[in-house]
Amino acid sequence: MSGLEALKYLTIKPNSIWTERDGPDWEDIAGTLAKASDMAACYGRYKYCIETKWHNKLINYLYSEAKKLNWNKTISDKDIFIAVNLALYEMVNPSICPKCNGRKEVIILDKLYKCDLCSGAGKKQMSNLTREKYIGKQRNAFNRYFKYNYFNHLIPILDQWEMELNKVFNPYNKVK
Repeated sequence: MSGLEALKYLTIKPNSIWTERDGPDWEDIAGTLAKASDMAACYGRYKYCIETKWHNKLINYLYSEAKKLNWNKTISDKDIFIAVNLALYEMVNPSICPKCNGRKEVIILDKLYKCDLCSGAGKKQMSNLTREKYIGKQRNAFNRYFKYNYFNHLIPILDQWEMELNKVFNPYNKVK
């Protein structure tokens, strides 16, 4: 079992009080999760345990970090808040690549190749046009006003939490 799958055991309940579930005890998982930073633990509980009560705490932290950045003067606080929401949504709900079905590789004539649609990531990224529609701005507004801060500041915060959770739950595996 991979380390982050262990987080799901915090919410999975056995179907009967007489049966035991296989897997680690919730106390062990909660103790391991306590080794991560507060925000990474909240992110892990929100993403993997589907505990929606952590959404506001994550959004407030990301919003406060986003407010420290230099944004174009045409970008309002509401637009920044929507961009932060989009970043969290994109990291928590990645869409599976339709070509490889999340396996990162495809089989062609009995040979294994890296998927060229998702570049071996297993998930297909949202397009900038979709991001613009989510933010509600005109065409190319995402590229001109949001893209730099979005990919260089907001997404790396979420990636850092993900990496921290990987290090905590897989201490012997090196995380790239």
